[in-house]
Amino acid sequence: MSPIWKYPEALEKWTWRRQVMDDGMTKILSKLRVQGHADCAYFGTVTTLEPNLKVQCQRSVSLSIRHLKRLDQISRTRPSAGKIWRLLSLIQDIGILEEGQYTDILGGTLEETQATRYKITKIYHYEMHKLDHIEHALYRLRDGGPLLAVINISANYNECKDSGMIYRFDPARIVKDENGVPETHAVCVVSFAVEAKVPCFECQDSQGQHFGRNGFLMVDITSVIELYSIKI
Repeated sequence: MSPIWKYPEALEKWTWRRQVMDDGMTKILSKLRVQGHADCAYFGTVTTLEPNLKVQCQRSVSLSIRHLKRLDQISRTRPSAGKIWRLLSLIQDIGILEEGQYTDILGGTLEETQATRYKITKIYHYEMHKLDHIEHALYRLRDGGPLLAVINISANYNECKDSGMIYRFDPARIVKDENGVPETHAVCVVSFAVEAKVPCFECQDSQGQHFGRNGFLMVDITSVIELYSIKI
């Protein structure tokens, strides 16, 4: 990778926001969603999986966040693992259902054994301090589909969601939950760019269309603490 100063200002950038499937109409990215309280890991995971299915398998489906939450609740077999790694591993081992089929299962009109399960075949976990990892992540972003990222959260996150400015984690303003644990947030990475001389990920968030830049957030790459790509 080249030093940051060698990259031109990214006034226009390649992004999954503008891409469609082979039919020329179906957008690659998932629809904007609004997460429930503390549900960003489920929403971020599904929002990343769906476009990867479109890119890698030409399959446009709505995956079930409810099913993923159920799997997580009954399969806590990896308590020492991070939540995102645990969710991706569950999808790799067990598979995730479509939302419509999961609704039919709950309604008693479909047997779970008859439902289609979508599984991850490979998980790439990148270490953010290793340049070769970042290089591979950017290759996978363009070649395989959006990435899944976890970012640290500081008080200026709420300021960026209203202003659309680049979010950079501020360690002096850490946000903590009711137990005093620093909060993190999962997002779907749809592009990489250098904006205002800052290397950034453009991320689809799960706060609805009025968040940030029409539902998207520019994140300083140094604020990312976990980064994943997947094969399906």
